[in-house]
Amino acid sequence: MTDIPMALPLYATLLMGGLYAVAYRLGETRRLQHIPAIGQSGMILSYWSALQFQFNGPRLLDKGFRNLRPGVKFVRVPGFIRWSVVAVGPETVQEFTRAPDKLLSVPEAFEEFMQASYTLHQEEIGDKIQLPILKNTIPRAMEGLFPALYDETKIVIEDTFKDSESGNREWQSFVVVHEIMHAIARISNRIFVGLPLCRAPDYVKLNISFANEVVFLSYILVLVPRFIRPLLNRLISPIPQRIKQAQAFLQPLIDSRRGIGHEYEKWNDYLTWLMEVAEAHNKADRDVVLRMLSTNFASIHTTSVTVTQILFTLLSHPQYIDPLRAEIDQEVANKGWTKDALEEMRFLESSMKESQRLHVVGSILLHRMVMEDCTIAETFLPKGTMLAANLLHAHASPEAWGNDAGSFDPYRFLRLEEENGKRFGIVTTTPNILNFGHGRHACPGRFFAAQQMKLILAYLLVKFDMKIDTPGGRRPKDFWFGLACMPDPRSRILIRRRTGYT
Repeated sequence: MTDIPMALPLYATLLMGGLYAVAYRLGETRRLQHIPAIGQSGMILSYWSALQFQFNGPRLLDKGFRNLRPGVKFVRVPGFIRWSVVAVGPETVQEFTRAPDKLLSVPEAFEEFMQASYTLHQEEIGDKIQLPILKNTIPRAMEGLFPALYDETKIVIEDTFKDSESGNREWQSFVVVHEIMHAIARISNRIFVGLPLCRAPDYVKLNISFANEVVFLSYILVLVPRFIRPLLNRLISPIPQRIKQAQAFLQPLIDSRRGIGHEYEKWNDYLTWLMEVAEAHNKADRDVVLRMLSTNFASIHTTSVTVTQILFTLLSHPQYIDPLRAEIDQEVANKGWTKDALEEMRFLESSMKESQRLHVVGSILLHRMVMEDCTIAETFLPKGTMLAANLLHAHASPEAWGNDAGSFDPYRFLRLEEENGKRFGIVTTTPNILNFGHGRHACPGRFFAAQQMKLILAYLLVKFDMKIDTPGGRRPKDFWFGLACMPDPRSRILIRRRTGYT
């Protein structure tokens, strides 16, 4: 009997949470009833649609968009707590990405769908002073950083996919997404913190764990009402412990970079640039640690998923491997393993971009929070509405990509460059290609990520034979949960060193 009174506060909280969620959802349903719904539109039945979206989201989105009447600019997609309002067509995407920040807010949307105050301590950080480093400083410094980037790429790949103990060229099987994530963590941190910390196994493991835990925690918190989140976060979040661990690794490094009078040793890496910016804004060392963790999350998770997807795409179309190798060999012979050589690998870049077009990281992205009642694309949007774009529709539209929009064509973006007289590189965004976002809020780290991805893929392609470890070498199906997509986490590749390539 004594257990019942102790459980009453929990039951009461759950009941209040359920009532709050229903009340909030009911109010939002009424405010958005003028916008067509994907799935069921009613208050009760839309919960069934929200459940269906967790397991069959891409098919439901595709069916819903195909059945829209002409002239519709936005649709609403059900979630358990709230609706998402999704743009229809590139013109609508272009219009809402151009709206002023005071009207449509990226930070507020990021806070909502990533629960950033809990997962990334965004409320404590309070600003984005690190973004100019990612968007401008690192790309401008890449010529000088590239030797370190190549060195770490070569070493981590050789360490990971080394020859069998017998010394023979035997096929070995690897769970590829795990190995790629480990490689990305090391390569990124060669530029973020330098040697030797970037190779410390516990530091690498910390950043990978943090990246995965942020995704998991945000997904859990977004499913519960707002007033329950602080309590639930305290009960289940591993993030405070990760911050302590990161501080233990980074504080000695921060201290060593400082001399008398806070003069920095001139290290050419992200940590030093971040320390300089933080000190200019009177930020504490903990702030530097939080920003470093946040940057690692952004660098590791999406980049690893993207590289793995591209690798699966290329290996499932083996007829293109030899032309890719010929291009890489030619550019390396001319310019060595350099940034300039990588820039000239146009076929590789077109192939990567085409894979990104077909295999997205999520079905609904480019989130914006409506900060005041407004009209976008002739549609009234009440304050508090969550806007987004449908990547699946944008990337597979026959109007944008032709009748073969669903097929892999690695030459597609090379042809577009010839036809339009301008470059369609992997970092280029348009309203029809949205992996890195679009407009002034496009991913600031995409330039660095593109260098890493091209370098990893180029090195793997010329140094190793690879094939997908499935019957017939078939490409593994993408793994969808809710609106997020990733390669099947259990999928493996077979790999061995090519004859004559050491």
